[in-house]
Amino acid sequence: MAQAVPALREFMAATHIPATCTLKGLGAVPAEYPYYLGMLGMHGTKAANLAVQECDLLIAVGARFDDRVTGKLNTFAPHAKVIHMDIDPAEMNKLRQVHVALQGDLNALLPALQQPLAIDVWCEHNAAMRAEHAWRYDHPGEAIYAPLLLKQLSDKKPADSVVTTDVGQHQMWSAQHMTYTRPENFITSSGLGTMGFGLPAAVGAQVARPNDTVICISGDGSFMVNVQELGTVKRKQLPLKIVLLDNQRLGMVRQWQQLFFQERYSENHPDR
Repeated sequence: MAQAVPALREFMAATHIPATCTLKGLGAVPAEYPYYLGMLGMHGTKAANLAVQECDLLIAVGARFDDRVTGKLNTFAPHAKVIHMDIDPAEMNKLRQVHVALQGDLNALLPALQQPLAIDVWCEHNAAMRAEHAWRYDHPGEAIYAPLLLKQLSDKKPADSVVTTDVGQHQMWSAQHMTYTRPENFITSSGLGTMGFGLPAAVGAQVARPNDTVICISGDGSFMVNVQELGTVKRKQLPLKIVLLDNQRLGMVRQWQQLFFQERYSENHPDR
């Protein structure tokens, strides 16, 4: 973001444009922004995805149009003129062909486009979609309902806490149900999908920010990939917190086998 989060927030405050984030952009848009729709993509909110599919102008700030966000590229934001801002020219028109490509520092680009817009009807429509499709936390019967647990953790953690995750269902729940005050406060492996990332990332974050709360959220599958880093935590006497969600399976692998492979389960339990 080129340290441009303040410029982005000023841009949104001036324009009132509804906003969504990709996984690595979480924290750039304040959760209390009235037209924030949450995360976009296959694990995102229904409101965010509907808004992008309906919009007539899409401003992509540093996004790369990866498949987890767009799905089929030729059906993504089909009615939109697209403005793409990025510092890297290699990202321009790499996947989505755009109408306007702006290469440069966001601290210069965003103020140049900043002006009030007459989009009250569109804003009201997006606010209504956000309310209609808000996450529900009705308890489905599990002893611990992970999305609700993580929402409550988010509500209680210090505002400037750092959250790291491994990869899997717990990672997406942490993105969906927790809020972050800035992008640096959510550290996760996105495109690489690296199981075992969360604990060593938490170690690094705690060393770099010794006075802040650092929380590692992991699952029973990912955690064992780098469980040996508990030795580092002990040796360095690091006060980081670990939330381990144990569903006794590789939950995302099993979920995909339910959705796409007619429940033909294979290799989704690391102990069998």
